[in-house]
Amino acid sequence: MKTRSVAVALLLAVAPAAVSSSTAFAQSAADDATTQAARARFQEGVAFYDKGQYESARAAFLQAYALRKHPAVLLNLAQSSLRSGHTVEAANFFTQYLHDSTSLTPAQRADAEKGLAEAKSKLGRIEVTAPAGAEITIDSEKIGVAPLPDPVEVEPGAHKVSARNPDGTTDVKPVTVAAGQQAGARFTAQAPLPVAPVTPPPPEKPPEPTPPPPEEEPKPIPPPVEKPHDSSHVSIVPALVGFSVGAAGFIAAIVLGTSKSSAQSSANQVSQEILAAGGGQGTCYNTPSTSRFYNACSTLADNNNKVNADATGANVGVAIGIAGAVFGAGWLLFAPRSHEGDTKKGSTSFTPFVGPRSGGLGLRTSF
Repeated sequence: MKTRSVAVALLLAVAPAAVSSSTAFAQSAADDATTQAARARFQEGVAFYDKGQYESARAAFLQAYALRKHPAVLLNLAQSSLRSGHTVEAANFFTQYLHDSTSLTPAQRADAEKGLAEAKSKLGRIEVTAPAGAEITIDSEKIGVAPLPDPVEVEPGAHKVSARNPDGTTDVKPVTVAAGQQAGARFTAQAPLPVAPVTPPPPEKPPEPTPPPPEEEPKPIPPPVEKPHDSSHVSIVPALVGFSVGAAGFIAAIVLGTSKSSAQSSANQVSQEILAAGGGQGTCYNTPSTSRFYNACSTLADNNNKVNADATGANVGVAIGIAGAVFGAGWLLFAPRSHEGDTKKGSTSFTPFVGPRSGGLGLRTSF
């Protein structure tokens, strides 16, 4: 425990006690090496004490008491500790001296009790109250386990008292105590957190009957709102171009298809004539040019070439016709439309019409 040096005057009654204790110690100790060393330290302590060098006297008495635990050494150690400012140690040594010494003279007891009273007047006391089993520590020094039998004597000033409970939790309390005063440090066991009682919900009330809604007067039905006529238009010029190209393609396909049929018929007729004349299979490929079938074979080759050319052209015409028709129809269905007010001069569009006996699409052109 920390101590504070307190300079005090030497009491005149100490010297006789020290001298008498020295004589008693010398007479009772055995003459061996340990006793000789203890006697030497003791005599040094008495010399330092007489000179007022209390810290040196305390150190010498500590060495002597470590070698030979004699009551006379303990009493002089308590006196030198008190004079050198080690007040807590001095109180402990005085208490031990009074407790352990069984054959004290009235003068020795009086000196010890006087020194103990002086030491306690310079100390404060802290009464520690803590749950049983808690380990008590003051200023990092372990004091004991609660409950403590007596208040703990400490140097005046601020201290930190801690209690470490058996469950491992630690509580710390600052305590300030003055000389000759007593302060308290109270620790309580940490109660478990309270559990809130579960309150049953209140019984549900039956729903109140809903009153019938008040009768309302019939509201007039508003007249139907006519939707504005969609007057959007789409230009049909691209569609007309697509349909025209498609029609031209189909016409070309029909013409070329007819020409192909005619050429195919001529080729078949020439081939029959060659076979009938006895030319046989492969005549037009194996017979020399001077053969009598040369002209017939040339005609057959021309007709076959024309058949192939007309078939290719007819296929191209059909493809063009389909593409033009698809483009024209797609334009009419998906082309961007313009409204009535957005119609520009020179634009052409289809407009649906309905008559008493007919209906359809009308061609509309603005100029």
